[in-house]
Amino acid sequence: MNKDTISFEEIWGKYPKKIGKKQARRHFKSSVKTEEDFKNIGIALSNYLKSKTYNKGFVQNASTWFNNWEDWMELPKSEESCSKCKNRGKYVSVTGYDIICDCSEGKKPLGAAGRLL
Repeated sequence: MNKDTISFEEIWGKYPKKIGKKQARRHFKSSVKTEEDFKNIGIALSNYLKSKTYNKGFVQNASTWFNNWEDWMELPKSEESCSKCKNRGKYVSVTGYDIICDCSEGKKPLGAAGRLL
């Protein structure tokens, strides 16, 4: 395997939705040319995996993400995810109790069944 293949496989292994590998590799080869690019795609993937979009379950096919990874170089404020609840509004404590988070998602009104809307 050459260096480009190893680099692609390293990022590919971290990407959660492995659909479109052939196209993803093509996008990777066309946009990742230097060590700096490789470092940046790693940063972009880290940002994507921390985003609200990802944490709410909207995961792009790999072929799409590898085509647009540069969009994730900086995580927009609107995409920042709460580290406690991952933007679900509540989390389970170490003792097993549901805790309403103090982030914006946790402050949303509760529905009739006592669940977050």
